[in-house]
Amino acid sequence: MRISLGGVLLLLSAHTLSCEIIKLDVTNFEHDTQASTGATTGDWLVKFFSPKCGTCVEFAPIWEEVATELKEMQVQGMGVHINVAEVELTPGNKELFDRFKVEQLPEIVLFRKGKMYRKVMESPDGHGHDKDKDKVIAFATEGFSAVQAVDVPKEKGFVDKLVEKVLGLFGKGEL
Repeated sequence: MRISLGGVLLLLSAHTLSCEIIKLDVTNFEHDTQASTGATTGDWLVKFFSPKCGTCVEFAPIWEEVATELKEMQVQGMGVHINVAEVELTPGNKELFDRFKVEQLPEIVLFRKGKMYRKVMESPDGHGHDKDKDKVIAFATEGFSAVQAVDVPKEKGFVDKLVEKVLGLFGKGEL
C-alpha cells in the first residue's frame, strides 16, 4: 500500500486539528489563560463539565468539532485566534467553578480581554441544552458581543485562601 506525502500530511494535520482541546485545572488556569489580567494569551472558549453529567457526555463530540473548526479557521487565516479548553468538575477544581459561578453543566464561557461572556445553552424546545456546533462557533467569534460582559473575578490570593480555611474551621460564622 502506497501513501503519498500529501496523504500523510493530510492525516497529520487532521490529527493535529482534532487534538486542540486544552485541559485546564486549578493549577494552570490563570497561568495559561491570564483571564483576570486581560487575556494576553488570546481569547479562551472554556467548557466547564462533569463526566458524570449525561448532557456533558452528549456534548463532548460537538465540543471536539468546535475545537477543530476554530483551529481550522485560524490556520486558514480567517482572523480567529481562540484557544479551546475544558475544566472538569473535580474536588480540586471546585475553586474554579465557584470563582466563575458555574451554575449549569456544561457551561461555555468565553474569556476575552479581562471579561467573561456566558453562552446560553438552550434547546429549541426550552428543555435541556442545544448541541449545535455552529451556534457555539458563532458565539465564540461574534455572538458573545450580544451578551452582557462581566469582569473576570480575580484569583484568590494566599491570604484569602487562608482566611477562608480558618473561617471553615469555625463553621464560616462571623468573627
